Amino acid sequence: MEDPFVPSLVIDVGSHSFKVGLGGEDIPRIVIPSQVLLQHNVTQKFVGAAEHSAAIQQLGEHKLMFGNECWSESTQHNLYSSLVCPVQNGTVKHFEVMEKYFEYIFEHPKLDIQVESQPGFYCRAV
Repeated sequence: MEDPFVPSLVIDVGSHSFKVGLGGEDIPRIVIPSQVLLQHNVTQKFVGAAEHSAAIQQLGEHKLMFGNECWSESTQHNLYSSLVCPVQNGTVKHFEVMEKYFEYIFEHPKLDIQVESQPGFYCRAV
């Protein structure tokens, strides 16, 4: 007989890092910095706050890197990159970036679950 208990997916979203794991486990399976690097098309030059917001609105046109990938040796930083922190002071500031971050987390190999059939629990700052 199958065990009817299915542990909940627990997501703790913070300004510094995201922690993701399963209920009942002692430690999270994933702890990843909550930063996203947007690498823009070389023909687009974003310099100010308004242009930065425009870059976030056009997420589909950019290469995205998440967490530690932003700082890896292979990442080529240039004038056409923007570092975005979707959560600031416990508040989600960039919902479009946050959505892409969740997609990245749900496909993470350390998670190894079927997200569609997994109950979930989302933690946020009070």
